[in-house]
Amino acid sequence: MNQVELALLALAAVAAVLLWSRIRSVRRRTRKEIPIPVVEGFQVQSPLHPRMLRACVFDLGLPYGPGFRRKEGPALPHGPDCQCRAVPFAVPGTDVFPGSLRKVAGLQCSSAGFPPEACQPLLDTLRRIDAEPLPPSLAGYLALARVDSFASEHRESVRNFLENRHEFLLSLRVASG
Repeated sequence: MNQVELALLALAAVAAVLLWSRIRSVRRRTRKEIPIPVVEGFQVQSPLHPRMLRACVFDLGLPYGPGFRRKEGPALPHGPDCQCRAVPFAVPGTDVFPGSLRKVAGLQCSSAGFPPEACQPLLDTLRRIDAEPLPPSLAGYLALARVDSFASEHRESVRNFLENRHEFLLSLRVASG
């Protein structure tokens, strides 16, 4: 190859690169942004407290509405002392996957001084132990709850909460007789 052919080949390569970059920039400008769908629905919310009915514990945080598998929510209130309410929310469709809706509204506890970061693990524990028969002794209830699995700085608050919860559940058992 002589120098003229090399120069023409180099010129053709530069032209191809310029043409390719021009085509890419036109494609970027003409590409339409696809809007992210917004999923709207309702979520059952209530402050976490020891005197909650079991139905409240299991429905707390439940999302429902047109964009969800469950279209209708539970009949609220669950009972005379139920504090559950249906709260509307909207989240981007990209954020809807198992566990992400826990962050829609932060879970709170009605007990003074209860750490907010211990609320969700406590709710998960309540759901697990409320699905089983109630142990008659407080020690059995606390063992079932695995209080030692909570962070050391939260154990005392969780233990107090669970003591009040066990007393409440026993009173319900006696009242229903």
